[in-house]
Amino acid sequence: MMLSFVSAARRALPVVLALPLLAGCSLVYKLPINQGNVIENKELKKVEVGMTPEQVEFVLGTALVKSDLETAKRWDYVSYYLSPRGKKTTRNVSLYFEGDALARIEGTALPDDSVDEGEERASE
Repeated sequence: MMLSFVSAARRALPVVLALPLLAGCSLVYKLPINQGNVIENKELKKVEVGMTPEQVEFVLGTALVKSDLETAKRWDYVSYYLSPRGKKTTRNVSLYFEGDALARIEGTALPDDSVDEGEERASE
């Protein structure tokens, strides 16, 4: 009787030892992935039409893509964020300069449930 209990315990031992390892697989911490420019509404609200490129760069930082055409300048701020839970957020903001002044701002606002407070202002 005791021998059958010992043999059953030996067979069950690998399963008992493997259960905590399998349960721990979902507890692994995953780092958030943030690529490109960090674009927050509070910084974007500080940017106004008529600002110089130097002023814009001071507020938002260096643009990821700067195109310098003969007729106009366009700066693109691109952001990609992947949360540890797998939620993807992308954001693109384009700034158009005419001469040495900001002419218009185009882009996507952050969702309402984001960490950043407030709404993006509409700019013409």
